[in-house]
Amino acid sequence: MSGLRDMIGAMLNGNGSWSYPLASGQQPRTREERIEQHMELLRLVQDLPTMRTFANTHDAVSKTTGAVIPGLSSLTPITVAELDVDRTHRGRALFATVVTPCIVMNSAMTLLDDENGEIVNLAVYNYRKAEKKLKVGRKIAIVEPFFKLRSDGTTGIRVDNFAEIILDADLADFRFVDSSVASGDSSNERFHSTKEATFSTVSEETGQTKVLPSKCPELQRSFCDLRILDYKNAGNDSFGQRNFSEAENQYSFALKLADQIKVNEKEQSQVGSLELVELWMLFSNRAMARLKLGKLDLALQDAATSYASAPLGATRPVVRYAQALTALGRHADAIAALEEASHECGNSEILNDMKTNLLSRPLLEVGPTRKYKTIASALTAAGADAEILVDVGIYRETLSITKPVTIRARTSLPEDPIDPNVTGDIEWAEIRSSFLSTMNVELKSPQDGAVRIIGFRIVNEATLWDANWHAAVVENSTVVFRECHVSSTSGPIVCADSGAYVILEQCTVHDGAQGGLLAVDSAMLVLWRTRVCYNAANGLELRQSGSAVLKDCEFFANGRQGILVWHGAGSLEATNCQIHSHKNESGVMVRENQPSKASFRECRIHTNGMAGVVVEDRGFVKLQKCILTENLEGVLIQGAASADVRSCNVSKNRSNGIFIGFDHKSGFVTIVRNRLEGNQGKGLLIGTGLNERLKVERNEEFKNRGLPPMLTANILQHVQKSGALANKGLRKWAKRVSKAGPSDGIYGNAAMDAIVREILPRAASSVLSCAFCEKPAPAGVRFARCGRCQAVCYCSTDCQRRHWKGGHKEECMATAKHPSFLDPSVNV
Repeated sequence: MSGLRDMIGAMLNGNGSWSYPLASGQQPRTREERIEQHMELLRLVQDLPTMRTFANTHDAVSKTTGAVIPGLSSLTPITVAELDVDRTHRGRALFATVVTPCIVMNSAMTLLDDENGEIVNLAVYNYRKAEKKLKVGRKIAIVEPFFKLRSDGTTGIRVDNFAEIILDADLADFRFVDSSVASGDSSNERFHSTKEATFSTVSEETGQTKVLPSKCPELQRSFCDLRILDYKNAGNDSFGQRNFSEAENQYSFALKLADQIKVNEKEQSQVGSLELVELWMLFSNRAMARLKLGKLDLALQDAATSYASAPLGATRPVVRYAQALTALGRHADAIAALEEASHECGNSEILNDMKTNLLSRPLLEVGPTRKYKTIASALTAAGADAEILVDVGIYRETLSITKPVTIRARTSLPEDPIDPNVTGDIEWAEIRSSFLSTMNVELKSPQDGAVRIIGFRIVNEATLWDANWHAAVVENSTVVFRECHVSSTSGPIVCADSGAYVILEQCTVHDGAQGGLLAVDSAMLVLWRTRVCYNAANGLELRQSGSAVLKDCEFFANGRQGILVWHGAGSLEATNCQIHSHKNESGVMVRENQPSKASFRECRIHTNGMAGVVVEDRGFVKLQKCILTENLEGVLIQGAASADVRSCNVSKNRSNGIFIGFDHKSGFVTIVRNRLEGNQGKGLLIGTGLNERLKVERNEEFKNRGLPPMLTANILQHVQKSGALANKGLRKWAKRVSKAGPSDGIYGNAAMDAIVREILPRAASSVLSCAFCEKPAPAGVRFARCGRCQAVCYCSTDCQRRHWKGGHKEECMATAKHPSFLDPSVNV
């Protein structure tokens, strides 16, 4: 055994990273040599299992996490030869095949080869089942790979979040992603092989030519069923009477029933002369009803499914798909779809006429040298469904939009949020207002069409005390904001009211003096790849039947909760979102929303000052396959709340993983198949004890420390006793703790000495870190302190400004040179 340890020790450098010595003393170069060395190392590790616990495979540099993990449909393939060292390849995906079994230590290591047969090392961290998932011969895709130089001098890809690895992804199927089920609609569940179209359609900016979804022959089904026929006819009757909501319901009933029929009725003997109902026609009809209702994202998904399930040469699904793209402001994509379809449909007069109409749509140009100098004047002159094209510049005006139009900026915005106070030389189109809300949209009804705002920076610069003015207010209308940055120094930034249907696609809602997004009075918000950040209050607030659907979004660094669902709110559905870094509050708070529910699926909720998710006072939340880590509490359930938590990873929270409060007197709770690991308190703490209202089963608990609930108070008391009573004292205490040795008296003789020795340095580090972004000061560097209170420090002026606006302004007090006994902030 010692011989094996010596052999493996010789293969480790001083940092514990692997070096692969060949007999010649050289690093392996050829494909065969690299595979041979990997297999040799695998055999050694298998003979010495304890190596898993003390060896580090690489140095600690990990990938900088992006806002969300993008879908494959939005990425471009990359090969191993194109990988650059120490770079995260944004917008790219590496398709490869696993060629060796995993070596499991601190990470799971394997070798991959790409389509050209080039070999690359892969190390996967933080996922215990990686060895079982990455079997030899399995095809995978790595989203935005991080390719780095390891401390042993070799290169490789590091993955810290296994969700960045797409299993069974073949390059031959690239650009097509499985469709997700429409919000609140189960009728698509078995028609799941269609391609996602809601927002994954190839955009006009990418230059990619494939727009139409792929055909799915297995979905070319028809039904000889009287019930389905009755629902379809009832939907047609309702549509003819302009009762589009009822038509949508009837088509949905027909699709739900079709979903339950497993045998293609076309293959069976027909019953009498009963009319056959085609599956593609049901989706096409429902897409049209949803277009009339302004549910453009769902209409596009139905239209894509209709096309995928229709036979070759059918023109109606093509028309419906082009109509949905046009409604979302994707005119170039609609034209491309019609051109693609002309090859399979022949010289169709319907498709040619539609393409001609799109190419000849009215276009009004706005700019200093154009016919229209202001956007408002172009709006007055524009007819319905006209397009207004706006040059670079700042347009100081308030817009009232009462007709369906497209307003598009000629240039695109920078990716990162822009300080609302920046007004100098700019390279984008910007709409600003210092009085009233910047943009008011109110059509007579959603059936009148949609308003599309594309590529603008929209700012309301009224002061907080003037009134609650907004960057955008939408009432009783459908509006699409695409690739916009929106901010307000007055009221909540974007308000959806009175049944509005608002879609934000790839937008940033930031730096609001109050909240970011607000939906009330049966309004609906649909967010896709949208960031909501740096707002003084909540990132998203739903109340009074306001609802939201979130996909691939990020909520971070807002002054209060990331998401607040309360006061009779409607439904919330969040998929693959990140909610983090809300220092003073919880990531999500849900209350008073029953009988609706707030659902989170495959979301990552982390690094929030209070709980990751709080549900209380007749709130109802559902968490499925979520990660909740490094919050104070992972999930807190209290009062008369109900919760359903399944298959979640709840780890490394500073108190309990899941805490069912002592005051939980009513409401039903289900806690099933969760992994609860490494939490400071209990993995699962049931304050009320098990009872008939709780279902708790098949949860796994590992390495939870089980500290008592009062630990936080005890530690704070210990901090106070060690001299951290005043601002200057707190910084002196933090410096002393950071320099303290094992025998330093600052640790005292506390009963929980070991715990205090672990936690006090963390608290000290946070005091000396940037007060806004919490970045620690590098060795030998001192961050600049607040010039007034001297209590906090910042890594940059931008962080200082954001922290001031986010609440430090109210709590900052000048430090007295000779403090009074009664009030230390006052000089004697």
